[in-house]
Amino acid sequence: MDMELRYADVSEMYRTLERHSVAIDAQELSLAHSLAEKWRDLYVFARTKDLRLAKVKEDFRAVRLSVRNELELDVVAAMASSRCHFASTASESPVEPSTPSTRREFRLATVSVPHRSPRSSPKPSRTS
Repeated sequence: MDMELRYADVSEMYRTLERHSVAIDAQELSLAHSLAEKWRDLYVFARTKDLRLAKVKEDFRAVRLSVRNELELDVVAAMASSRCHFASTASESPVEPSTPSTRREFRLATVSVPHRSPRSSPKPSRTS
């Protein structure tokens, strides 16, 4: 909507200049009057591209979810095996990797870890 208001404003300015017989380059004038058509073409192109990519996006989402689930199972299994190792050394009963409490602990651990972008990480200091 913002773009429609902008090109309508530009088009109206050029119409006003034409009405008052201000000398304007013909190419510039034709560009000003064709803004609406160019915007509509660009919008239709972008919308079409987005709709065509819907299936690709859906497939990517499914693959990403599958990889995430596999990783979660691997982490839960690794956590359980490390607990089994610690439990056997401490004479405690081992924790099964598929228990709901283990999964819950994994989810809590992932939520509690703050995300740091590469730009916000401190740069290593150079010492001579």
